Amino acid sequence: MRHAHLRRWLKAPLLLAIPLLMVGHRALAGDAGPPDASDDASQGIDAGIPEGGANDIQLLLGFSAKETCSCSFDVGQTDTYCTAFGQQPGYTVTIAINHTTQIVTASILGITRTAHVASPATGCLLDAL
Repeated sequence: MRHAHLRRWLKAPLLLAIPLLMVGHRALAGDAGPPDASDDASQGIDAGIPEGGANDIQLLLGFSAKETCSCSFDVGQTDTYCTAFGQQPGYTVTIAINHTTQIVTASILGITRTAHVASPATGCLLDAL
């Protein structure tokens, strides 16, 4: 993979930016809390996020599961490569790749996130919390 080192280098800052973007999205919308069911935004960027919002570990695991799934099933790299690719700096994430069901699970501290192959055209999707 030609630019794999760049992608690996960029993952850590992007992972840290996700919670800030979520907070910024709510602040710009003038929304102090999670959207209610009648709010149109509840079907957009916040769809699938529980009422209190996703915590940092859930975000980290979601990123690991989705990246590992894409690495394994969309790109076709080896399990060893993709498991290492799905690790996050400063954390040891347990990653399981199931080729039969095309599901990847990432877990740490008793919290688990999963990603699966939706279709060959769509690729991997992160399952909702």
